[in-house]
Amino acid sequence: MRLWDTGGSAQELPLSFEHILAPVDFCETSGHALRTAARLAQQVGCRLTALYVSESFGPDQHSAQEDHLERFAAEWIPEHVDACERLAVSGGAPAYVAVDWARDNQVDLLVCGTHGRSGVRRVLLGSVAATMVRLAPCPVWVERGRSSTPPMSGELLVATDFSPMAAAATRLAVAIAARFSLGLQLVHVLRRPDPAFACEAALDAAYDQVVDAARLHLDGLGELAGPPVRKACLSGDPTERIVELARSEACSLIICGRRGRSGWRQLLVGSVAAKLTRLAPCPVLTVPAWPLVDATTDGSSP
Repeated sequence: MRLWDTGGSAQELPLSFEHILAPVDFCETSGHALRTAARLAQQVGCRLTALYVSESFGPDQHSAQEDHLERFAAEWIPEHVDACERLAVSGGAPAYVAVDWARDNQVDLLVCGTHGRSGVRRVLLGSVAATMVRLAPCPVWVERGRSSTPPMSGELLVATDFSPMAAAATRLAVAIAARFSLGLQLVHVLRRPDPAFACEAALDAAYDQVVDAARLHLDGLGELAGPPVRKACLSGDPTERIVELARSEACSLIICGRRGRSGWRQLLVGSVAAKLTRLAPCPVLTVPAWPLVDATTDGSSP
């Protein structure tokens, strides 16, 4: 069973990393991401590939870029350099090449850095990390920058909206927490209706329903044999409240599902997952929705 498979009960779900891909662009942010990927590979005993993609790649540059990548790896992961089984270079659009490489090479986890652009610059230029989060066939770990603690070393914060995408993320979080003996907190954020269109009693009733739904959602995971679970039901803007909670609780990782929107809908509407990768105070692990659909529908369309 691969890392993001979701069949079986929560306690039966193993955490099975076999291959991690770390795309780099030789900047400091990608160096921190490569270091995180190497630590993860060492923790779980899996293969690691570092990938550099150049948009101005030429056949005569292959050897020079391989040498550059080798030096970059030696600089950022000197104590883990042996864990990096392969150094790969390629040409093309970095995000799309990385996604295709992950699909073609059965990558279980993609680890990348983000520069955290916002506003007009992000809309016009886009983000390599955001594109990989949207299109990758596997979970994507987005590293926000320098981290003084090893990955998988503190409480996990799982954001859920009770959708199939969130269910896949929650099940993966349970497996991670059990594997590394970590605490687990499940949070749902309710967008409260405008008071102009709903009375206070109706708002309170809706909030009570969300609290009950959170309990049922956790109960539906079955008996959790290892990680202690806490629950939080909040109101407000989902991204803002999740970021605030992660910061106040000093969470080591946020885990959430992603819907994989594309085109103008992604640019104009965005998603909580995409916003978290830019604003969260800790790394964010996004989990794709489609493996859960495949696992529960035998490949048929929903």
